[in-house]
Amino acid sequence: MTADISSFGESFKKEVLPYINTLSFPNTMLIEGGSAELRLSAARFIAQSLLCVSSGAHPCGVCPSCVKCEALSHPDMREYGDISSDAAFKVDACRAVRSDCFVLPNDGDKKVYILKEVQNMNDSGENALLKIFEEPPSYVYFIMTCPSRSAMLDTVLSRATVFSLGSENDSALFDEDTADLAQKIAKALLSPAETSLLAAVSPLEKDRTGFKNTVLCLKSIFLDAVKIKLHAAATPEFSETAGELSLVLTADKLYRCCGVLDELFDGAAMNQNQNLLLTSLCYKLREAVGK
Repeated sequence: MTADISSFGESFKKEVLPYINTLSFPNTMLIEGGSAELRLSAARFIAQSLLCVSSGAHPCGVCPSCVKCEALSHPDMREYGDISSDAAFKVDACRAVRSDCFVLPNDGDKKVYILKEVQNMNDSGENALLKIFEEPPSYVYFIMTCPSRSAMLDTVLSRATVFSLGSENDSALFDEDTADLAQKIAKALLSPAETSLLAAVSPLEKDRTGFKNTVLCLKSIFLDAVKIKLHAAATPEFSETAGELSLVLTADKLYRCCGVLDELFDGAAMNQNQNLLLTSLCYKLREAVGK
């Protein structure tokens, strides 16, 4: 059954409806906010709107294309990634998308790629798709989902139209304990003493899920620091910590930290030894900032 656009909230409806009415969607889109399930549902709704062949309102829900979309069997609607919070988005999947998008559509005149939870994509994955985001074939549409735009590299974000399902405040995406711990670790990284960082990460010694969530939160803080250096607005809850980082670290060092965090998240997703992950977190972050 075709979803009602109102079920995604007034903000999303206001942003998306003009594109549906004019049938002129941008080639690259990012859906943020809400739950992972809601983001995926919204992405499928947009994909169905794009592929619908009705002469009336889109999506009609009854044309052959809509029926295939609802059955997830449309040959021109493809999904990559996983909505699980600890599932890494492999660079091989990004390369597969990049290659496949030059193959002409099967059923109609459009192809839609839904890239799920792209915050789990490392920098190599984002860079693998960057060129195709810049100059996609005219018939190709990318719909990415992500908890918050702040988790994405600015080079990718600048090429996407963002639709929001809810608050853009990252404080709603990380629980209070995770946000507090991530900020303590970020501030400890600025200390000349390695023991400060070791003490800050100690609550994660036996908490693998907490480790992954904290790594994601840390990446958001570092990206916020980059935004401040570029005179853009940071997430309110993280603005103080991100501001301190931006005063001390160059943009290059901040991006290096993001790369380290991507590697560590992938390692946690592959169940690497927890103590080794914590040791790597301290050593590689300090190395990234030149300590």
